[in-house]
Amino acid sequence: MYGQFPCLVELMQQHQVKAKLVVPIIVDRQLWGLLIAHHCSIREWQDNEKRFIKKIAEHLAIAIYQAQLYGELQKQKQTLEKQVARRTQDLYDALQAAESANLTKSEFLATMSHELRTPLTCVIGISSTLLRWSYGNRGAKTIPIQKQRDYLQIIHDSGEHLLELINDILDLSQVEAGKAVLKIGNFFSLN
Repeated sequence: MYGQFPCLVELMQQHQVKAKLVVPIIVDRQLWGLLIAHHCSIREWQDNEKRFIKKIAEHLAIAIYQAQLYGELQKQKQTLEKQVARRTQDLYDALQAAESANLTKSEFLATMSHELRTPLTCVIGISSTLLRWSYGNRGAKTIPIQKQRDYLQIIHDSGEHLLELINDILDLSQVEAGKAVLKIGNFFSLN
């Protein structure tokens, strides 16, 4: 019976084993090993001894199965902890990027607020001056034609500048919304 396990046969001969009781240790419906009780003299194993050894084998199987489950649980726990750490870092990175983008946008809006108000103030101020003087109130100064043209040119230039700024803002909005179209073309370097 033990011919395929020569070391076991040798061990039993060396210890002069005359009686043995072999009980399988079944873990998760598979043979995990054998529990062997031996005696150095020939004897018949009693039923209560057989039941006792069988119970020990069952308890060993339960303990081995629980140890395997615990090992798997620890591996899963480590995997989940790594996933949680990675996802937490990803969320933190995304939060940092969002905060940075929000700060950049706030700085941009603060700068653009000033840039938009300056030409608009110029348009309103100079056009108000032209309107006041153009009605020709008695005793009011009239503006020479060249001065009127200069004022109109300032209004026009400020309006153009304001339009450029608004177009830049709208272009930036399209880029942020992912609706910008990239135009590829040739250009020449001045160098």
